[in-house]
Amino acid sequence: MTPLLFVYGTLRFDCAGDLGRVQRANLRQQSALIATATTRGRLLNLGRYPGLTEGSGRVHGLFLRLHQPAKTLAWLDAYEDCTGRPDDEYRRVLRSVVTADGSARMAWVYVLARVPVDAIGLPTGVWPG
Repeated sequence: MTPLLFVYGTLRFDCAGDLGRVQRANLRQQSALIATATTRGRLLNLGRYPGLTEGSGRVHGLFLRLHQPAKTLAWLDAYEDCTGRPDDEYRRVLRSVVTADGSARMAWVYVLARVPVDAIGLPTGVWPG
């Protein structure tokens, strides 16, 4: 299991919103920041949090190495509503992530399982959080 994770929304360490505050603190303790990074896709504003879906743009976030991947991914899956049920909001998938120096690695990324019809796109690929 890869220990690499890409986060782009409420779990980013520089996110200041109340949603995910405890989870951000836990993730900061359970991981090491490798670099800022991007992944291919389209970032959507879902209200209090973003979602990533397929697209030709770039979504910006943080590239992390998890100290204990199985343990951390278990609670992240619960937070992201990614539990294997058919009605889950997100899926955790391996995707190519490109760091600021241009190197690409495969990392876990949470992507929307289905796109809400009223979702608003964020063309900058950056969650304001």
